[in-house]
Amino acid sequence: MKVTAVLGSPIRNGNSEKMVNLFLSGFSGDDISIFNINELNCKGCQACDECQKSDSIECTLHDELQPVLNRLAISDLIVLASPMYMDQVTAQMRIFQDRLNVFLRKDFSSKLKDTPTVLIFSQAIEDMDNYKDYFKTLKKVYKKFNMNVIDTIILADAGSHNELQNDLVIQDRLKNWRTNYATYYS
Repeated sequence: MKVTAVLGSPIRNGNSEKMVNLFLSGFSGDDISIFNINELNCKGCQACDECQKSDSIECTLHDELQPVLNRLAISDLIVLASPMYMDQVTAQMRIFQDRLNVFLRKDFSSKLKDTPTVLIFSQAIEDMDNYKDYFKTLKKVYKKFNMNVIDTIILADAGSHNELQNDLVIQDRLKNWRTNYATYYS
């Protein structure tokens, strides 16, 4: 199985990265790629519409985000992780989302195959449902690209970069996600 994780956090070894690493630990032996958007030289979509002229997923920007896009196209599972900043995903994750336009045709159908996608978020706010409507919108956005969100895992009350160690329930859920996959599939 080809699993691709995209990290949208500017913090190395913070909650988001730790959550992804724990999640991926259940996929040992699989073909795993992890991309940290903050470490890539990339920028947002320039709305040139060149990508809509063919089924190619090559962006005219030819920057360091292109390998991420190429990998998404062949993935069997996509994992997207971001802390919540200012009531939304990070700027890094928004740049990534913006560049997903390369997967849309002129008629807005997707070039990407239907791919199960797991969303992983950390948030300082205690209320697990605080961003419920926003997460619902994100699922709708990703669906346009055939990224079928099958689970959303939220680490709440994560005001510091090391809160995952205090949440044994989320740790267990991440560690055993693959084993319990059928339980979470919706």
